[in-house]
Amino acid sequence: MKLPPFVQMFRDRHGKARLYFRKAGLPRVALPNPAKDRQAFLRAYQTALTGRLNVGHDPKVGTLEALIAEYLRSSDYAALKPSSQATYMHAMDFLRGREGAKAAVAAIKASHIERLRDEIAEKTPGKANLIVKALKVLMAFAVRRDYRDANPAAEIGLIRGGEYRSWTDEELAQFEKRWARGTTERLIYELALYTGQRRGDIAKMTWADIKDGGINVVQEKTGAKLWVPVHPSLASELAKTPRTNAVLVGTASGTGFTPRYLGTTFATAIDGAGLPAGCVLHGLRKAAARRLAEAGATDAEIMSITGHRSRHEVTRYTRQANQPLMATSGMERVKNVGFVKPVK
Repeated sequence: MKLPPFVQMFRDRHGKARLYFRKAGLPRVALPNPAKDRQAFLRAYQTALTGRLNVGHDPKVGTLEALIAEYLRSSDYAALKPSSQATYMHAMDFLRGREGAKAAVAAIKASHIERLRDEIAEKTPGKANLIVKALKVLMAFAVRRDYRDANPAAEIGLIRGGEYRSWTDEELAQFEKRWARGTTERLIYELALYTGQRRGDIAKMTWADIKDGGINVVQEKTGAKLWVPVHPSLASELAKTPRTNAVLVGTASGTGFTPRYLGTTFATAIDGAGLPAGCVLHGLRKAAARRLAEAGATDAEIMSITGHRSRHEVTRYTRQANQPLMATSGMERVKNVGFVKPVK
């Protein structure tokens, strides 16, 4: 069984495997062995995810805080892929940390959600859209559980431009100047930029995945199986990385990074490089697609690296490609075609 987010396995002095739930801000919680009782494991895991140990009380029934706890214990949440669970958990943590978490679910209006969206969007449009999406799911869940009659988030639109953007070449250079080769921050950067993968896939990459000059990836979100050639820049970085862990990105103690911890570590590195708020780890995946497009790669070639399943998705990722550069490249292709003969 693949371990879900925030669950780590350790072996005691007798060699017996022990599982623990470990999440920043919460006590460590021992979990039962899923091989012996999978349902008991899932129940204990979902209870740990509710965060009740963090707030020190059972949330009042009927509040947004209680709805979040109930949703995180539900089969709806358990059925999500680990990457989606981690994304929604990030949004739920944000909502539980606000004063509005004590509000009655039945009293939440569309206007409340719109104001929250606009407030967050002033600094981080992408996060504003994530919160809206999470509230759409939560309020739909509330309707099914008879806490209210209609979903107030159903008609709330997303912020235009709220998608994560590609890093510019200047921003890439600024990060490289701040974080030298041989640092964990630079390794994460190189893996993201030169494989075009998501943080969850980067976190689980191992040395054993590197074969025949490429990295084998099974994407957590899509299940796509990829082989991505190792770029010379990434090869140089890997050569400087000590093999003290089975995974490529790990701690000094020999354990791997969870996707969330990898994201937090890289967010700190971005701040340390003095880059703007629009620069996020996922933007390097877009930068990878953009640079491939600018180099003349076809949609099919880009898809074979990023794992996208449709050209529409690739277009979203490459729309920030350098238009003048690509226009010049396109015109070069017809320079030798010749002039059209005039009709007599």
